[in-house]
Amino acid sequence: MDKKSVLYLYHVNSLKEIKNCITSFENGNPKLYTAKEDGFWAGDGMYFWDNLGNAQYWLRHSKKEHPVILEAKVIYNINDILDLTDKEVLASFYNLWPMFAQKFNVNPNVSLGKKINTITRVFDGKIKLVKELGLYPALKEDKFLNLPSTNKMERPHVTSTVRTIYCVKEESILSDLKILGEV
Repeated sequence: MDKKSVLYLYHVNSLKEIKNCITSFENGNPKLYTAKEDGFWAGDGMYFWDNLGNAQYWLRHSKKEHPVILEAKVIYNINDILDLTDKEVLASFYNLWPMFAQKFNVNPNVSLGKKINTITRVFDGKIKLVKELGLYPALKEDKFLNLPSTNKMERPHVTSTVRTIYCVKEESILSDLKILGEV
């Protein structure tokens, strides 16, 4: 069974880069604005926030010239995503990683981004999207959550210091690109 999921995601970049991306899609030769692997995230790809509030925050703090928000519709199959929020997926890749590293002659102790770039090569275009959670420890808990003042809660609890981030690896899952706003 082919189950499709639809998300609306938000990317912040310069007006020039966003227009280049949109134009490439309109011309039938879609190209992502690709950030290169820096070691800490999901490797090469175009990064998106899962909500407009996080994108607006990033927009206000962007150092890009004329930053804007790009909204994109993402349609993907459950088999297209590497979900790093799923413990079973993480366990599988943990067990498979030594074999991948050996096959591609990669140091098994490389950064997460390098691992994901290698895994993406192994699956040759089948991983189109990576979902990850980013912990932002400098953020203070939102007052609305009414959490105890200590950060040492040992029980599961709601937190406002984690962000969901998507790394798009394959442009074919994006559509309906539009600019939402400027600073």
